[in-house]
Amino acid sequence: MTKFLNIIIILVASLNVYSQKDFMNESQKEKDMRMKWWQDATFGMFIHWGLYAIPAGEYNGKGGGAEWIMETHKIPTSEYEKFAAQFNPQKFNAREWVQTAKNAGMRYLVITSKHHDGFCLWDSKYTDYDVMDATPFKRDILKELSDACKKEGIVFGMYHSIMDWHHPDAKSKDYPHQSKTNPDFDNYRENYLKPQLKELVENYDPAILWFDGEWIPEWTEVQGKDLYNFVRNLKPSIIINNRVGKGRGGMQGMNKYKNAAGDFGTPEQEILEVFSKEYWESCITLNNSWGYSKEDQNWKSPQTIINTLVDISAKGGNLLLNVGPKADGSIPVESVKNLEEVGKWLKINQEAIFKTTAIPHFKEGDNLRFSQTQDNKYVYAIANNNITNELVIQSIKPLKGSTIHLIGTDRTLDWSWSKKKLKIQLPDNLPSRNGFAVKIEGISIGKGYSVSSAPVTVKHKAALAAVTYTTPPSDMYGSDKKNALTDGKLGTKKYDDGYWLGWFGHDIEAVIDLKKTKAVNHFTLHCLQNTNAWIVYPKSLTWWGSTDNIIWDQITHFETNASASHHGEMTQSFEYKTETKNKYRYIKVKAASYGTLPDGHQGAGNKAWVFADEIIVR
Repeated sequence: MTKFLNIIIILVASLNVYSQKDFMNESQKEKDMRMKWWQDATFGMFIHWGLYAIPAGEYNGKGGGAEWIMETHKIPTSEYEKFAAQFNPQKFNAREWVQTAKNAGMRYLVITSKHHDGFCLWDSKYTDYDVMDATPFKRDILKELSDACKKEGIVFGMYHSIMDWHHPDAKSKDYPHQSKTNPDFDNYRENYLKPQLKELVENYDPAILWFDGEWIPEWTEVQGKDLYNFVRNLKPSIIINNRVGKGRGGMQGMNKYKNAAGDFGTPEQEILEVFSKEYWESCITLNNSWGYSKEDQNWKSPQTIINTLVDISAKGGNLLLNVGPKADGSIPVESVKNLEEVGKWLKINQEAIFKTTAIPHFKEGDNLRFSQTQDNKYVYAIANNNITNELVIQSIKPLKGSTIHLIGTDRTLDWSWSKKKLKIQLPDNLPSRNGFAVKIEGISIGKGYSVSSAPVTVKHKAALAAVTYTTPPSDMYGSDKKNALTDGKLGTKKYDDGYWLGWFGHDIEAVIDLKKTKAVNHFTLHCLQNTNAWIVYPKSLTWWGSTDNIIWDQITHFETNASASHHGEMTQSFEYKTETKNKYRYIKVKAASYGTLPDGHQGAGNKAWVFADEIIVR
């Protein structure tokens, strides 16, 4: 009988495994429908809170660490556990926290259910190292927050660390540095990590699961996809970030390759330089720390936060802005005060931020950003407080008879269009000191930059020629993938102007069809280097010519002598000229990427970008 029952159990388990849906095959339409509320929400609150709030960035008289203090100061597990007995946040009030987020104009909230230190903010049946069993507080923090969010109409989400410095099967043998693999990690993953996630999804119904700590050597993309499917099968509508797998490309946070696990990119303390069609969310701190640090008083001003939100929204992203509550359960006064100012601005200008869509021509100069209504009928121009009296826009042309509204008021503004410039007269008393927005019925006509920084026009025989790629460029850059490299324009250093195309960790390989056979002897690839954005010149260039796109003659191969460790922002045309002209219809170019950035570079160990904006043939 026992043997028979075991067979039945195995069969049931097998059927359960095979019944699991593979959500990695979700269609783009299905994903867009699932992600719509999140993209419309735009602005969320991140909360880093745990035992690390007790030392508050200081241990044994030495500063540093905040939420990483256990690792920073090499605190033994037995010593760090003692903080649990001190965790008694009597000022914690879930409704006040959620109200702070709501007053700031935030639409969703993500809190650390478990950070890298392994301490759990809920009553888990898989460990006693949690708020109910190990602390005198004995209140289910996640339950209170989840309930408060539902009551106030704020969407509830959770951060959960894949890495765990407390669990013996998760931390490496040379703890606290996770540089060596733990042979028992599979046991941690299957019998602790997954069961706890099931517990969280079923008991607290989060709409978002925000993973972190995926850089440990035990974790793989295969495991990430498995965990992604595990969670999506528990709740198909849930949204999961790309740190569930290995797809994240450093702090820039966007995927390094296609079909990576996760629903959105996660730039950390950074903002994408350009508009992106991909889903992404910048997570940014209000000061310099994620967890509470009593020494960190470098608070971002309301104006800085508003400008950050506007910039991110204009590029199609979300802002997840972090607060680090104190050990007593209160959010620092400075955080609350600054968020209130942001909320006042959003109450006036929310129409230009929420439920809008981004456009490739998202900016003009430093003080102006654009968004548009989801029906594409109206453009919003959002200005910071550096603009007064008259707003001049070169990128938007109003339709004839258009009425321009000052958002947050019932005012219409006088305007004129002459010499390809829109001039809008502003009132003396704008609705907010932190910037304003206007709504225009019109069309985008430019690239979002002033004439002085526009790309330079060049004439050559490949202008307007058709281009095909062996390896396609990233969707993140360039508004015209078909013609950008042969549009007859050389881009400037502003690689976010829509002209440049970028390849991440890949060589550029392109074939140009000149439409008819032409005599040529001059070949140029115009490239960009911006080491702050991990963009470096190609390592080498190879050119070929063909009359039939089948048999190819190598024209030249040369090393560029560019250095991937050279810091700076510049453009260069890499040229080659033969003594005599040869007749070709097809030209092929390969620009070899440096691959991995070298030591000494701020992105060392990560893949390098190669950027080009024009293939010139004469």
